[in-house]
Amino acid sequence: MRVIMFPAVGVQNENRYIDILVSALRAEGVVVENWTKHLSFQQGDVFHVHWPEIVAEIRDRKNNLLRGLWIEQQFFSTIRRVKKNGGRVVWTVHDLAPHDAKLRDSPFLKKFMQRFMAQVDVACSLTAAGIDQIKQTLPSLNHARFCVTHHPHYRTVLGEHTPASTAREKLGIQPAQRVYSFIGSLRPNKRPDLVTSAFRALPQADNFLIVAGGANSEMTAKITQAAQGQPNIRLDLRRIPEDEIGDLYAATDIMVFPGTDYFNSGTIYTALSLNVPVLAAWSPSNAELQQAVGNQWLYLYQGDFTADVLAEAGRTLIRRTADSRCNLDLFEPKACALEHIEAYSTPTTSCCEHNHAA
Repeated sequence: MRVIMFPAVGVQNENRYIDILVSALRAEGVVVENWTKHLSFQQGDVFHVHWPEIVAEIRDRKNNLLRGLWIEQQFFSTIRRVKKNGGRVVWTVHDLAPHDAKLRDSPFLKKFMQRFMAQVDVACSLTAAGIDQIKQTLPSLNHARFCVTHHPHYRTVLGEHTPASTAREKLGIQPAQRVYSFIGSLRPNKRPDLVTSAFRALPQADNFLIVAGGANSEMTAKITQAAQGQPNIRLDLRRIPEDEIGDLYAATDIMVFPGTDYFNSGTIYTALSLNVPVLAAWSPSNAELQQAVGNQWLYLYQGDFTADVLAEAGRTLIRRTADSRCNLDLFEPKACALEHIEAYSTPTTSCCEHNHAA
């Protein structure tokens, strides 16, 4: 089986999901090649698209209008070529809308997506609960076959991190302090400013907060202002290299993720892959993930994000030790690869029916 994937290369220091998936697929004998967006004559059994909005992002960049239009032409030419030879178009619906608010209102993207969704044969969701959300939000996909293809964990690329005591000492954290962390891209929809504001109400001597990741100028100002005068808050507002991520997670007791305007979160999977308990907002997909890993690893809140939520999560979630390990068998890369192969090759609705019932 030959799969043309867009994209087929992950983003270092940000999200290695694609690299893990491609490696697992190749281990099962699937030929995976990256879609050549500038001039493609590629042939394949499957054209697997992850983030179609990338085409609109390219077009939206300064002086890139003609390049974006050319890539759009190549994109739909690839779809026609694959379908003409009996292949199929697969879309993993990672998000219900682009993260970039400006892109959401793009007339080009709306037209592009309607044209694309009409060509999708198989729509993949990272959770069974997500299928209903996709159908409600994107009714233009209701003709497609739906499958669940779980998110693989990150253990194969993140490896083991340093001992907690070593990491805490390096970061100037007292052994008895409970460490809450917000690590990753600090986009406004993730509400990192809420974490900083709520944390201020907790006793300084007993708690420590790490906020680390790239942020725009407005969010940087909000977080910096909220952290002023708080010696137990450590800010590192830049894109964190992979070789530094381990120390931050090693020092962390609870990963905090209060955002509500998202569909799936790679940050939650990263934390659980490193055996760090997570506090996150309730959503259908997060509730399904909680069932898989247990509420001692994933605490879900509803309503306002406050210091009381932080404190209750601290009482509920597992207290980490060197031997604590989150069970992520459902998210083994090999298992996820086999789910994808089934989605690529099953000609009937059995893929969706089997996974949706799981």
